[in-house]
Amino acid sequence: MMEKESTQNEVAAGASRSPQTGVLAHETPPGWRQVLLTVVVVAAFVVGSGYSVLSMGLVTLLMGVAVFLAPPQFRLPWWPALALLAVAVMPGLGQLPAAWFGGTEPWRQTLWEAWGIALPGTVSADPLASMESWLQIAAGAVWLWTCLGQGTGSSGRRWSLGVLAGGGALVAALSLAERGGLVSFPWWPRETGPVQDYFGPFANRNHMASLNAIGALLCAAMAYDGFRRQSRVAWVFVALFWLPLVAIFVNTSRGGLLLLALGLGVWATASAMRGNVLRRLAVFCGLALVVGSVAVVSSGGLGGRLRSLIETDRGGVVTSTLRSDLARETLASVAGKPWAGHGFDTFALVFPLETGLPVWDVRFMHPESDLLLLLFEGGVLFVLPVLALLFWTALASGPWKRSRKGKPESGERLGRRLRQAAAVGALMALLHSVFDVPNRGLAYGLHTAVLLGLAVRGRSLGAAASSLEKGIFRLLGLGIAGLGVMWLGVSEKAWVPDLASSVTLLREEAVEKGQEGDFREALRRVDHALWLAPLNYRLYYHRAQLLLYLRQRPERALQDFGRARALEPHYAGLCLEEGRQWLAFAPELAIIPWREALNRLPPHAARTIEAYGGMLADTYPHRELRPALWTLAETPDMQILFLRNCLAGEEWQHYLELFLKANPALERLAPDQLKAFFKVWYDLGDRKALCALLGREPKLEPYGWRALAADLADQGRHDEAVRLAAKYLKRQPRVSASVAADIPRLERAFVFNANDPRAGVELFVAQRGLQQLKEAKSTALKVLALPSAPVYMRLELALLLADMQDYREAWEVLAPGLETLPER
Repeated sequence: MMEKESTQNEVAAGASRSPQTGVLAHETPPGWRQVLLTVVVVAAFVVGSGYSVLSMGLVTLLMGVAVFLAPPQFRLPWWPALALLAVAVMPGLGQLPAAWFGGTEPWRQTLWEAWGIALPGTVSADPLASMESWLQIAAGAVWLWTCLGQGTGSSGRRWSLGVLAGGGALVAALSLAERGGLVSFPWWPRETGPVQDYFGPFANRNHMASLNAIGALLCAAMAYDGFRRQSRVAWVFVALFWLPLVAIFVNTSRGGLLLLALGLGVWATASAMRGNVLRRLAVFCGLALVVGSVAVVSSGGLGGRLRSLIETDRGGVVTSTLRSDLARETLASVAGKPWAGHGFDTFALVFPLETGLPVWDVRFMHPESDLLLLLFEGGVLFVLPVLALLFWTALASGPWKRSRKGKPESGERLGRRLRQAAAVGALMALLHSVFDVPNRGLAYGLHTAVLLGLAVRGRSLGAAASSLEKGIFRLLGLGIAGLGVMWLGVSEKAWVPDLASSVTLLREEAVEKGQEGDFREALRRVDHALWLAPLNYRLYYHRAQLLLYLRQRPERALQDFGRARALEPHYAGLCLEEGRQWLAFAPELAIIPWREALNRLPPHAARTIEAYGGMLADTYPHRELRPALWTLAETPDMQILFLRNCLAGEEWQHYLELFLKANPALERLAPDQLKAFFKVWYDLGDRKALCALLGREPKLEPYGWRALAADLADQGRHDEAVRLAAKYLKRQPRVSASVAADIPRLERAFVFNANDPRAGVELFVAQRGLQQLKEAKSTALKVLALPSAPVYMRLELALLLADMQDYREAWEVLAPGLETLPER
């Protein structure tokens, strides 16, 4: 039965209406102000989500205009207002002296004494970056206050949620079109490195998946609301629902799908059903099961990623400790400065200097959690008002709250379902913030603030705002718009204020000047950027490169490279790249960063061997560096790799003697190491000496028999070579063949299935079993000529030829497969 909205029930429940407007108390007609805020959010996503300086300027300008035109219409209660004031003010603690909060970190003194990097004595090691972040947070607090204080009525809330749902579907459609190559949005954030993890107007595809999940929920809520009101617009949102859902599947985000299942389940059980707890729980589990099953059985990337969660080799659970280690290290750093934190926008700069986490292949830009990020950068004094504000918002939204008679509270029937949808959407965004940093992005944060404002009941607000209070917010809106104009000017290179955003501009200009060959002008840009951001390791690295191009003394560049390494004490890729830079100017200095790179890498990891192999390849023209590179080879694997890159003759013999001296007891080496060593020796060294060693040490024969067999073949002793190889090579289990096998039938099967090696193998086994050796040889040669021929057929053919006393041909067949055939 369709639900009818009853004015009589509202009056009976105690709601009051204004005789002039006919709307409920604590609501503002007609809701266009809230709609304006939602339009700004959608526009923020389209223009790039505020990631670049240009996009940040455009979004901030739109924010300021919206606050000016639609200031809050009602006052907030005193304690959420006080919490918002604290949120706007507390980031300024980063500009205060660090001595007020326990002093400075020890690494600051180390940077000054060892590298001459002077840092201010403020709480934030980069006060300019923290200052700009403070401006952004203050503007965000004004925006959130504006959203919470609108007191929008049911009609305005419905329009606003409709705009958000339609805007989310629009962003999903544009993202799908871009993925399909139909359109291009060059102003959207895009990564240029080897790992490209973007989709839509975000640099992180998980953030897009989260936004799609919320958009799909809002479309479902608007469709349900339309059906209950018997409105044809419901079918529009039914159609729009599929756009963000398809985007989740194309994005292959497990988190987005799980968040959607959770959101739909919570919304359906809270607002679409009026049954008992068990019935609601059944609905929730049913929705989650349906969504999860569809994803798991799908053939796309998302299905594979979800199946990887439930399919394991040994029945275990696929987990990663890196995220938990990162959280633990972040909390350890928070414990060192718990109250005021380390200053906003400093995590990527400070965390590498404080953590002992031995991660050599990645750089952490954030702790994978908005909550942990706020604790690290803002401290407890910032997080507490944030939590208090969220607690009040939860109480003020109360989508689950009903009157004592089991009916909605007065004046809430029209808005209850819509507020529930907004509250669940905000809950999804905040839940994602526990495990990722979506609300760190400007546009996503504005989206969450609008949802929180739509979720708040009008009855939870105070009295109507006075003209003075609205005037104050209009002035704040002008100030926010002024910030947007400032950032737009920075992006257009109209001015260079002393803010972190100018660093990006200066570095881009330095790169342009360097590409034009004007290295001195590029150096001036980098010096200016370093004055603004003294902890930016990239700038020191760039300045060192420019000093090399300017043919300055190598010591100056070495010092700047050293500063970059000191600011990134764990990342090995920086050291490897620095070594390559030195090869063109002072090759002998490449050993310094390369030694540090190997110290940062795990000693026995494959990546370490790969990195050392890259050093050997890069220095092949610089033979004078061979002694220094040998000293870097601290493990047998690295030493064997070094031997493989030696020149045959005197150089090989010299380093062979060094290897034998470093490893006098060869049997203590791992089997794979012994096999690799003997192969290199046979390829580059004195084969007679190798065979003599293997003859004196029978224990080493299982690892060097290939060299012995090859030496026997070189002497013409092919029969002994074949028998030695057969001693160590593993044969396939023999397929039983009846003496009365139907050879003609097997021949026909092989003829009609000429590309199927199995038919040929069956015929070969039968022919050999009947001692038809010539025919079996012909069949085996045909099987080996097939692209999918099994490797063991090479050994079977060699043994067949040995039975035919043709040992030379047997060895010629066997020799090419010695490295690939499995051993016993």
